Amino acid sequence: MRQIHQLGDGILSKDWDNLIILDACRYDIFEDLNTLTGELESFTSLGSHTGEFLDRNFSGRSVADTVYIFAKPNPAAIDAEFHDVFNIWREKEGTAAEDWGRERFVSNELMTKRVFEIAEEYPHKRIIAHYTPPHLPFIGPKGKELHEQYTWNISEFYDVATEGDIPLERIWEAYRENLKVTLPHVKRLDEQLTGKTVVTSDHGQAFGEWGVYWHPPGVYIDVLRKVPWLEMPYDRRKKIADGNANKDITDYHIKDISKQLEYLGYKD
Repeated sequence: MRQIHQLGDGILSKDWDNLIILDACRYDIFEDLNTLTGELESFTSLGSHTGEFLDRNFSGRSVADTVYIFAKPNPAAIDAEFHDVFNIWREKEGTAAEDWGRERFVSNELMTKRVFEIAEEYPHKRIIAHYTPPHLPFIGPKGKELHEQYTWNISEFYDVATEGDIPLERIWEAYRENLKVTLPHVKRLDEQLTGKTVVTSDHGQAFGEWGVYWHPPGVYIDVLRKVPWLEMPYDRRKKIADGNANKDITDYHIKDISKQLEYLGYKD
């Protein structure tokens, strides 16, 4: 069995029934904007990038009691198996590479709906629901205006913003807005899911600290690795049952999703 890289905390060793991952969510911003009830503390992620987070938490593991639900493709080929894996981004119509753009990202509404359905299908499994926000694209009103003015291609947006052509205060505002419009969906999940629900993130987001922007891999500064860990109140726990681990998440580097990954800001 592979040893977890000791750079932070592994999520599989923590106590939860449902784990809600808000991609690229900084601890300080979550602490400032959080409207959810529960006990909040900081958590040191194992990575500064989604690929690192997945690799260091799951590679070499067989997680037979867990179902992983992805709202977006991820930039890593991970040697890990789960009881089941759902790529909601593949379920949307029009996910061919040439169709990706402003209308092709999985909405919070669709993601939440599918999480409910999948949790009902697997009442005795741990659920990981990996949302896209507050990671770009910006989905709030002001954030959409920002994309319309510049670009919906996140890789291109990163380039323009890093060059200083977009006012940093507008990016900050749109990033905060992304979290604000997502928190009500997390609240809905908590109200309807059985068991202990925890809200966390895979990594944070940098806005110029130490000369770093966004969330590159291998950069272990506080704003990229300090993420929220919010344990929400619950009435009863799930009765988690083991099973077969027969679904992997190794399809992320196939050629037909390269354009989708580019739109999300991931480059080779």
